[in-house]
Order: sequence, then structure tokens, then C-alpha cells
Amino acid sequence: MVKISDIAKKANVSITTVSRALNDYPDIKQKTKEKVLTIAKEMGYFPNANAKGLKTKNNWLVGILFTESLNVGLEHPLYAGVIESFKSTISKLGYDTIFITSSIGKRKTSYLNHCIYRNVSGVFVCTYTGLDKMLKELMESNIKCVTTDVDYSPNVPIILSDNVNGMIQAYDYLYEMGHRNIAFLSGPLNTLSGRERFIGYQTALTNKSQIYKPHYIAYANDYDFNSGMDAANVLLTKCSHDMPTALLVGGDMLAIGAMTALENRGLKIPDDISVIGFDDIEMAKYIKPGLTTVRQDRKLLGKEIANTLVAYINGDDVPPRTLIPVSVIKRGTCAPPRT
Repeated sequence: MVKISDIAKKANVSITTVSRALNDYPDIKQKTKEKVLTIAKEMGYFPNANAKGLKTKNNWLVGILFTESLNVGLEHPLYAGVIESFKSTISKLGYDTIFITSSIGKRKTSYLNHCIYRNVSGVFVCTYTGLDKMLKELMESNIKCVTTDVDYSPNVPIILSDNVNGMIQAYDYLYEMGHRNIAFLSGPLNTLSGRERFIGYQTALTNKSQIYKPHYIAYANDYDFNSGMDAANVLLTKCSHDMPTALLVGGDMLAIGAMTALENRGLKIPDDISVIGFDDIEMAKYIKPGLTTVRQDRKLLGKEIANTLVAYINGDDVPPRTLIPVSVIKRGTCAPPRT
């Protein structure tokens, strides 16, 4: 491994001069700085992250805290893309990543202790399983955290899709198609996305001067296929006397489960009932008919989360809340209502 003493010897300058040139101090002549940097590059010098961290308090290592309730890990249909984009972006910014867990080796510990042990500079909290005691402890610590689905504190910047506007867009699309009896299958209200998409539905009703019908609402326990089926069956039972012509759903896997429940009841999609999901997971374009849905830009989400975390680590001012635009992707599950 090339050391700064090797560079100093070849450049015929002191070790102090090399160190100051590599760290871009202003009191080094530009010609000397360029000479040192050129030689360092030619010799393949790379700064030691731990040594640099002692000076800058930045260890060039960030954690990813990922918890989800579907038990699919990094095969998660939404967060896998967000995490991959985050890792790619933050790597280009010079950072390595590790996953934060509640253990170190075989020893149980807390998220915070794991972060301290690994000496991470910041953490991307990617979770929708709720704010438990360990997560609260981490987010109240001095470690810089950003998140995408835990609206906890102004001190923890959140970057997320525009859930409210996305659901309004979906409702308006159905309304313009002629639908007036539009039901809503909500994701879990213990998640930020679940609550915000419900708010979007309620806001859309108000915007169009439509009456809120409690029997047009059903709540899923999770964001998986079976939860979608179960909630849709509850909804259909509640609406037996007043069937909706369209169904907005708070997640794509929920929507796919709901579609199965609808078809099992003899309803044809979109002839008898239109369906719109939320997320635009990969599967949405392959099912028959293709699922009309609200697309979350997973790549942009991951990129903005990475940029915000690095800015936060560096002491820059960052907005407490950043919304990423969404859009309706039109496929085959929507049609005008039968007259």
C-alpha cells in the first residue's frame, strides 16, 4: 500500500505538504498541489478511510436499516429498487454500505449499538413495520438518519413519493372516465404511506364534491396478496346493496389480491369494475389484464435519499420532507362504467 511518505519522497516535499495537498488546504501553492496529486494518482495512492475519519469525523460508511413484514428481504417488490438505487448513488459519492441488524456476530444488540460499533456516518432507515423501541432510540441519537416511510421527527429528513397527490391523480382518472361510485381498499394505517393514500382518496372525494360512503372503505392488514383478497371480500360484502364501479387500492400486491377476489365473485375486470393500484411493481405489467397503477419512481427515490443523507452528514441544511412526483400508468384494468 502506497503511503504519503512514498509520495513525499518522489515529489521531493515534506510529508506535511503532501497531507495538506491531498486534503485541499488553501495554503499550498497550486503548482505543488497539482504535482502531489499527479504523483499520488500515478502511484495508486488511496486514503485510508479510518485515518481520514479521525480527522473529518466521517468514516465514509453508511448503514441501511431494512425491515419489512412480507419476509422476502431484498426481493421486496418495491424497496429492492429503492435500495439498489441508493447503494449505487452513495457509492459514487465515495461511501461504502452495510446492513444494520440487531446483532453483532452471534451477540444480540440494538440498532444504535450496531451503528456505534461499526462507526457509521449515517443511516438510511428503509422500513414500514412501525416505530419500535430500538428504531426510536436510533432516530433520537446523534447519528444522522434519513428515512422514506417513518414520519418521526423534523430531525430525521424523510424522502417519499407524493402519496396524497398520487391517489388524487388515480381518482381523477376514474372520475374523468365517468365513474362516480369509487371504493377504496386501504393499506395498513400504521404505515405512513397507508395513511397518506387514504388522505388522498378523501381529498379527491372532496375535490369532486362526492359523498363519503363508509361501506366503500376496507382496510388491509398488510401489503401482500392475501391481505388484498381478504379486504376485497370484506368490501364486497359491505357493498352488496350498493356496488362500486371502480376500486382504488393502496398497493399493487393488494390490488392483485383484490382482483382475484373480484373474479372469484364473477366480476369481470374492467367490464364490471375498474381497478387501480399503487407502486407499479414489476408484476403489474405482466398480469392479465395489465394493472393500471400509480408509479413510484424507485430510482429517483433512492438517488434523492442518498444525496440527502450525504448532505446531512456533511452538515448542510436539508429539507425535512422531500416529495418525489408520481404518475398514473394506464393499462388494462380501467374502462368507463357500464351505462
